[in-house]
Parts: sequence; structure tokens; C-alpha cells
Amino acid sequence: MLETIALVPAGPAEEPVIHSNGREALDELLGGLVLRDRWKPNWRAREVAGRIFLSSEEGGWAILTREEFAMLRSVAIPVKLHNLLEARGLIITEKNAACVMRAYKRWSSNYFGTTSLHILGMTRRCNLSCHYCHASVVAEDADRARFDMDEATARDIVDFAFQSPSSRVHFEFQGGEASLNFDVVRYVYTYAALMNLKHKRQLTFSIVSNGVAVDDAFIDWLETTGVGVTTSVELPDYGKAGHLRLDKDGRSRAEEVWRNRRRIEARGLCVPQLIVIGRNNLHKMIDHIDAAVAAEQSSIFFSPVQKLGFAKGKWGEVGIEMDEFYAAYAEAMDHLFSWWDKGVLIEERYFSLALEKLFSERDTKYSDWRNPNGMVFSVMAYDQHGNVYACDEGRGHADFRIGNARTDRFADVIASPKALELVSHSLREHPECQSCGYKAFCGVSPIVSKGECGRLDTPPLTSSTCQRTLHLMDFVVGLMAERPERIDQALAIIAFSSRG
Repeated sequence: MLETIALVPAGPAEEPVIHSNGREALDELLGGLVLRDRWKPNWRAREVAGRIFLSSEEGGWAILTREEFAMLRSVAIPVKLHNLLEARGLIITEKNAACVMRAYKRWSSNYFGTTSLHILGMTRRCNLSCHYCHASVVAEDADRARFDMDEATARDIVDFAFQSPSSRVHFEFQGGEASLNFDVVRYVYTYAALMNLKHKRQLTFSIVSNGVAVDDAFIDWLETTGVGVTTSVELPDYGKAGHLRLDKDGRSRAEEVWRNRRRIEARGLCVPQLIVIGRNNLHKMIDHIDAAVAAEQSSIFFSPVQKLGFAKGKWGEVGIEMDEFYAAYAEAMDHLFSWWDKGVLIEERYFSLALEKLFSERDTKYSDWRNPNGMVFSVMAYDQHGNVYACDEGRGHADFRIGNARTDRFADVIASPKALELVSHSLREHPECQSCGYKAFCGVSPIVSKGECGRLDTPPLTSSTCQRTLHLMDFVVGLMAERPERIDQALAIIAFSSRG
């Protein structure tokens, strides 16, 4: 067999170094470079703010200069760059191959659990008729026997939920306006607590209310039980822009909502704010931040209106595009940053979720922004008849009905072909997704896709949920590249909030 002789630079005559493997000789000649057969690309890329954001399916990422990224198109890369990408899992080598697989297992560990969040639609009746409501509400004085959940159905839903082997069980009361069926809400709380003496799960509750019909008995119950409450809010004075949260007579009840929030907070209870942003209040986010600061809130949540329910029929009036939303959002976040500079600690939840994705080994538990979506395996929803749906917004949509708590077993529902198909529709496996730098951090909603384009398989790039990821991640990555001190501040605030 012929042996390969490694050549040495010109100089004093020396004995040539003989190698039985010519590849080892080439490694010595190249010195501080690593050839491409020693590593395999494991990244997707996106250019943001003049930098290149690389990410992997396992949630690893790095921000490179254009010059550094250009090196990756070479047959050999510098050792320093190689070691960085190897440590982040952005290339696969013999050294890190097993680590990359373990990292993927950690990253996806929140995707396929056994359902822990159970959303009960206690009634379809409501004392408001919001222009963007997705829940197909009916008037407050509608037939209770037809539109309210009764105790027998509630009991069957609780029993069904405890069939999930999850160590955590959380019941969330929704509507309509859940407090209009308050007797059955209290019944669910008591019955679930009683059943948990047998099942011994980590049991928690919350209720979503519009905050209009809040009496002392309701507040007493919140205080006694520790049940969390969340309200959607509008500011009392939107001026000519008008309100979207109206009663059947077309009147805003915002003043009452804020007054009732203050009554609840006076008991020492926290009432998080969810602000649905539509055409009317697109440029009111800064005012909402100031109102949250004045109310000593620790967080605020801006959610763009979705093309579902009533909003779909009024889209020309209430709808906004994602580029409009995030242009206004960027201005609002700059204002929120100014509060940070004054020592006021308040977070915006979507911004915090983006950072959680980037700075955690596991993708978020927030079911609406994951790949795959959290429906079925994290959350199930129930209507007043005990029908089981794959997600909250899917209530009332036949495409999302996966069973009935009164007649079906949990095991049969979660493993049904229809349930698995619905979750599969949220996977990001389109050709366009394969090259997207944010694929690992994406999360789309088949129910929103159905509202926007009439299909469950969410199209990339054009869907609002895909655009949400692109716009928000561009904003956050841009900050990491150009204003990293803001990211440091945000992480410190998130850490402080989690301790509270």
C-alpha cells in the first residue's frame, strides 16, 4: 500500500513526516481550520438588523456577523467558530451528536404530556356583545336550560378530566360570561376538590370574566378559594376610536370593569390584564401601559384580534394586519422600557414568552405558541353539553370536536385519529418552514387558520400566527444585536416576577 507523505514548508532540510492517513496530514497543514467532513450543518438562518440569526431544531441559537456566516459556506471554518457552533448544537460532530439528541428531547418535553388544562364553557350567555368575541355568545336573558352547563354535566367533565394521568389538573371557567352561571362554577370547585382527596393531584382553578357583573359574593369567593381571575379590558376613554367591548345596547362598560377590578385588587388579589388590540385601540397601547403602571400591575398582555367569531364578520371594522400591530407594538415597548429606566418592573407577556423560548432549554408551556400547538395534549375544552374540543377557540366548531365527556373515555379521546390529525395540522413542516430561522420557536393555530383561509393546515408566511412569530422574534433578536442591555433588563424582571 502506498503511504502519503505530508509536505512541510520550505526551510532547513528535515526528514519528511510520514503519515499512513493522508487526512490526518491535511488536518496538520490546515492548522486552525476544521474541514467540513468533521461537522454537519444543523442550522436555519435569518438575517436581522445586519446580523445572521442561526437556530437549530433543538432551540439552540447564535447571532453571527455577515462575515462569520460567510465562513460557513467554506469547506473549512476556524476552530473558534466551530467550537461555538458545536457547543450550541448548530453543527453536529462526533463529540456532540448524542448531546444534540438529548437537547431535542429536553426542548420538546412540554409538547406531549397528558392534558392538564381543562377549559369549561360554563355558559354561552353573556352580558356583553364584544365585536371580536370568538365564543358565539348569546344574550344574557337567553334560555338557561339550553345555554348553561348543569351540575350533572359538570360532574361528568370533572370525572373525565381526572382520567388524565397528569400530576396537575387545572380547571379554567370561561363563557360567555362564566359568572352568570356562578352556582355551577362553585359546584365544580367543590366537587373537584372533593374528588381530589382520592386522586391527589396538584389542583388549581381560574376564571375568566369580563368584569361587569362582579358582586361581593363573587369577590368573597375569589378571596376565600384563591381562584385566580383574569379580565380583558379597554380604557374608559378611547375618544373617537370607540370601543369594541359593548353591551347589547351598544354601550361601553369599561368604567364599571375598572371599578370592579379595583374592588377585587383592594382584597389583595391580582387581576392580570389581557388587552385585545384591534383597529380601534391600535395606537392606545402606550396608554394601557401607563394605566397598568398606575394600577401597580406587574404584567400586561397585548393580543392582536383574531379573525374568529364576531370579528370575522366585522373584520373591515376591527381587523388589523400583523405589520401594523408590531409597528405600534415596537413603539409601546420603547415606552415600557422607559418605565424600566425609572425602576418600574412591568413585563409584556408575549415579549417574555419570546425570551423564555430563547433562554430556556425547554420550549414554553404556553400552548398557543408552540410547534406543535398545545391542543389536546396540554389543553381540552368543553361546552355546556359536555362536548370535548381540541382547544378553547374550537368550542362550537365541529372540526374541533373530539368527543364527549359524558359518553367517552379520556384514553379514547386523546388517542383518537381526529385528535392526532388536529395536532398534526399545527406542525411546521412546509417547504418554506424548513429554511426559516424561527422554525423551532414558531407556533400556529389551526382554528385561527380556519378563520382566516377556511383550512386547518396553516399556510406559512401568510397566516397571522406565522407572521406573529416573524415580527416578534425579529424585534427581540434585533434588540439582542443592537440593544442587549434591554434583554438583560427583561431577563432580570422575569426572574424577579417568577420569584413573586
